[in-house]
Amino acid sequence: MDLLPKTYSEFRSKAYWDSFFKKRGEKEFEWYGDYQHLQASLQSCISKNDSRILVIGCGNSNLSSHLYDAGYQSIVNIDFSEIVIREMKKKNMGRVNMKWEVMNMLNMKFSDNSFDMVLDKGTLDALVSEETETVRGEAKQMFQEIERILVDGGKYVCISLAQEHVFQQIVNYFDTKRWKMRVHRLPSTQESPLTPFLILAEKKPEKEKGDNEFIPILNGAQSKKVKMQELQEALREIQWLDTVKQRVVNIKRGRTFSLELWDDRASRSDQTVQQTPRYLLTIVDNKSTTIGEPNKCAVFVVPIGREHEWLFSSEEGQYQLASSASFGRLIVVSMQRGHSYESLSSVQDELSPKILDLVPPSCRKDKIPFLSAGEDIGHRTPVCSRVSGLSGTMIVEDVATSDMVVRRLIFLENPRIVQSEVSLVPFSLPTGKTERTIDPDYLACEYHHLMVGGLSFLPSITEPSPVKVLVIGLGGGVFPMFLRRHFPFLSTEAVELDPAVASVAQDFFGAVVDDKMQIHIADGLEFVRTKANSISTSSSSSSSSDGRYSMVVVDVDSKDVSVGMSCPPASFLETSFLEQLKHLLVPGGIIMYNVSCRSVPLWQSTLRQLSVVFPD
Repeated sequence: MDLLPKTYSEFRSKAYWDSFFKKRGEKEFEWYGDYQHLQASLQSCISKNDSRILVIGCGNSNLSSHLYDAGYQSIVNIDFSEIVIREMKKKNMGRVNMKWEVMNMLNMKFSDNSFDMVLDKGTLDALVSEETETVRGEAKQMFQEIERILVDGGKYVCISLAQEHVFQQIVNYFDTKRWKMRVHRLPSTQESPLTPFLILAEKKPEKEKGDNEFIPILNGAQSKKVKMQELQEALREIQWLDTVKQRVVNIKRGRTFSLELWDDRASRSDQTVQQTPRYLLTIVDNKSTTIGEPNKCAVFVVPIGREHEWLFSSEEGQYQLASSASFGRLIVVSMQRGHSYESLSSVQDELSPKILDLVPPSCRKDKIPFLSAGEDIGHRTPVCSRVSGLSGTMIVEDVATSDMVVRRLIFLENPRIVQSEVSLVPFSLPTGKTERTIDPDYLACEYHHLMVGGLSFLPSITEPSPVKVLVIGLGGGVFPMFLRRHFPFLSTEAVELDPAVASVAQDFFGAVVDDKMQIHIADGLEFVRTKANSISTSSSSSSSSDGRYSMVVVDVDSKDVSVGMSCPPASFLETSFLEQLKHLLVPGGIIMYNVSCRSVPLWQSTLRQLSVVFPD
């Protein structure tokens, strides 16, 4: 039997509700839960002084009957459906003091100041089923009627899903009039996974109206006061999580889904914590059909400082991780910078209640296992934060893992990419105290190792005259400083667009400027163009004395993350630039590019572009 309306507008139609109650018969329909679900919150709102209660849009709910039996016996119920009022009168004949009347709540026949409480269970939601001027006008008319018939100090109790367009009508009317308000989060029911709310608005006498800046929002025994804007944001988050829970109620092979968990315990003064989520969760439903526990779930906590690794940050890597763990669903948890974490067990204690919302019901009776790469979750220490007009906010942080300590440069515009990394090794001071210093022999990036190997292709590497190297893209200066230390016959120049990055490289990553190492603050494209033109006009000699280089390294990141290639920007692959770059080389010189590309067609296109100018 189909009871749902064909259009939203039917929720406001008397004909629809007459038909609904005819089909439903004597069986009650409890929107948003029965009395047992609502009892605790309702009793916190209703006092014995609320002797006169009006229930608007009563339908065939048993709520009034339970309230009557609980001692609130001066109850009037109204509905615009004669059918349901006739049925409810018959059903409640033994409750002699309870009244049932056919009446439209937009035009009630009661005199002013007639009731201590108006109770609305789903009625406003049915009325504001559409976002039109007519509906908004009717909502305002209903609120005006409620205000008229309530005594000073009287309460409007609205049980609603508090969808944004519905709650906005409450805000527009009652907050503007400075009624005292509070919100209770109610338990969801099996019939509907969506969270209902109890919204209480208390009518203040005109002389008592003042600033209604903070509204209590209650979740069980917990309570806190928030501003109206924060309350609306909190409701949206709860409703969004309800939607998420619906989406992930079943394991669906090959699906991934990410969400953020924010720290609602953060103090208002802690801006860093307020601006970043505490956890990033990625739900990974296993692709494999041959796993050991296809209907079981587990959590994998990524150690701090390893969240950028391919296995944990890429979709393909996460699928591989889920397959290795042999669970139907693996929830991959990354801990975010700006927050503190004590241990793996404390993370498990904090997340366990929330994880239950993200697993199928069949998994909730079992303890969800928490996995990680060892017991040590790592530690992150902020060293420096600077803001650049070119690179945005950049941070330097020291990350302690189970076996080493590293220092990293991160651009927050792309926080999962490590721009530069050095190893910090302990050394002893004369005082006996131990500190850490940069290990000059450490190269974190695999492609830097390959670039060092590229030096073996230079025909003049053993000549006593200096071999000139150009590095476009300084970052933390790790690679050029490695060359300076280990290859003293090299003369290295680095070009960096952002002076703030060059400053960080020198202040925190050990970069220096001397006769073996120069740093040019310039646009790499313009630097190459100017240098190429200068060589063309100065001399026809091809020796390195005219400014040519034996090796050029292009290691520049792209700010455009939409193209599928993070290094280099497209402008560094244009034929005109490649021709200028080629002009900078001595005979037998080499060019090396750091190309980071996830798209196979884009990678193949990059190779074709390079081969046009460098066919060999």
